[in-house]
Amino acid sequence: MRYLFVLFGFLILFSDCKKEEDLLVDQIIGSWRLAEVIAYDRENNDVDKTVKSMLGNQLISNGYVLHFFPDSSFTEIDGYKANLGKWASLNNQMIRTKHFNLTIKEFQKSTSREFLILDINHRGENLKSTLKFVKEGKSLEDFTTDPFYPDHNLWRIPPEEKESEEEIQQRLLNYILHYAYILKASEEREHQTVSFSHSLGLIQVFRGGIGRVPKNRIKQEWINCFYDEDDAMKAYALFSSYLKKGVYKGGTTGNWVKDDFEILLHIYQQIKTNENQQI
Repeated sequence: MRYLFVLFGFLILFSDCKKEEDLLVDQIIGSWRLAEVIAYDRENNDVDKTVKSMLGNQLISNGYVLHFFPDSSFTEIDGYKANLGKWASLNNQMIRTKHFNLTIKEFQKSTSREFLILDINHRGENLKSTLKFVKEGKSLEDFTTDPFYPDHNLWRIPPEEKESEEEIQQRLLNYILHYAYILKASEEREHQTVSFSHSLGLIQVFRGGIGRVPKNRIKQEWINCFYDEDDAMKAYALFSSYLKKGVYKGGTTGNWVKDDFEILLHIYQQIKTNENQQI
């Protein structure tokens, strides 16, 4: 009988620990935008405190965001640069990825906002910081349609060698779907404005229409996602050709965000269909 009580006690303890662990998972899920650099420490004796502060504040101006998803995948965005992968909870405070370790210090809540304070240590960079993040928007009903889900940000990872036309097309397709999902997510979250700040490239969004950005106005950060400018312009030419010959026959809903999503999805499907016909 005594052993049964011990076993029963162990099960209760395990259950409580599991609930505590689940609480961490529930709290960390979502998108967290850097709001404040509490401490920024790069281990370099030649860099003084003023320069360290400037480097830390650069993260804010770049728009540094961490996205954690329920399937243990994550996306780290710093401007146009991205790290994609999996995250794991080591205990109720620490999270580990291939690129960095996080130590959760505190969750805070106000009437309308949620905040996260954590220590972040980027491996291989001698960089350890204490940062305060603010949570952005609600989670989507289907998190795999989040524009910053890893599968929709492969276009951000520059190739190590010149790409074939098929590979350039795949990069373009991935980018178009990412852009479309920005619109879809904005509508689902009922945002008053739509932000493409981390993703501006060749797509021009109008109220009820899709066009292309003039070549001389394309952001260099987007071009840098390709092996070189020549490959980026091949993607530009491909997108332009489908704008000219693709005719969207759907009607307007009166909601330009939803309409533009459907138009982009149509362009994506047209390119995809042509790709399949060539195989």
